[in-house]
Amino acid sequence: MQGEYRGEYGTGKLEINEAWGRFESAMDKPIIFSKHSKLQMAERGASETEVIKAIKIGEEVPAKLDKKAFRKNFQYNNHWNDKFYRI
Repeated sequence: MQGEYRGEYGTGKLEINEAWGRFESAMDKPIIFSKHSKLQMAERGASETEVIKAIKIGEEVPAKLDKKAFRKNFQYNNHWNDKFYRI
């Protein structure tokens, strides 16, 4: 099954994997972090590796404006901003 992609970097056709419900070729594309996304990661204490894993294997959740977000919890077991977090 094919779907159409319209986004910040242009338009195109993508294969939709019906078993996963995701765009296969979108998962194979390199993930490029904008300046804004890097600032958000720093503010939230997330690494680029964790964000990439969340995108590739995380749970898909609805986001604003009919977009999709991906969520994944990681073990942390450390202090951040004077508070201890296990996850």
